[in-house]
Amino acid sequence: MRKYAITGGIASGKSTFCDLIRALNLPLIDCDALVHNAYAPEGPIFTAVLAHFGEAYLDENGQIDRRRLGREIFNNRSSREALNRITHPIIQNLVLEALQSYEWEGAKVVFVDVPLLFEEKLQRDYDGTILVDIEENLQLERLMKRNQFTFEEALSRIEVQMPLSEKRLLATHVIENNSSLEAFREKGRQLIEQLVSKN
Repeated sequence: MRKYAITGGIASGKSTFCDLIRALNLPLIDCDALVHNAYAPEGPIFTAVLAHFGEAYLDENGQIDRRRLGREIFNNRSSREALNRITHPIIQNLVLEALQSYEWEGAKVVFVDVPLLFEEKLQRDYDGTILVDIEENLQLERLMKRNQFTFEEALSRIEVQMPLSEKRLLATHVIENNSSLEAFREKGRQLIEQLVSKN
């Protein structure tokens, strides 16, 4: 079974690329969805975050206040590193379980959406990596529009991530998202079909 990891920067178009994979009914493991489920009450991340950060980060419904926790880790490097130490091993185990499940089902190829692929040096776990790339000015523009951020807010979110220029050097495949949505989708479909058809 071949495994391909997908990554990108914030507002690069990674979700659109993953939607193409879903539309083709191909196996896709979404790390963000795994994280969301693991944050549910009594989930593995919920329990670990509560133990480390305390009940001050629970909302009125007894769930982790992701917005408040997000502000804390964005503004505090030690908190960000602590959260990463908590969450990353849990998510990696969940991904491994999902991959094993697909292998037992006889899948020939599986795509995995891994936001921090290169930051965590996880590329060695995959047969290939796909970077959804975008020019910085477009990335800023799209992030400001999507999240209603100011220029400074959008830039600060981008700058906290590994630069796309560095990711380009590490990726097996780079798909650019600098033109129209339809052009991007067509390039995406071609790449997916190319990877699926490999023997």
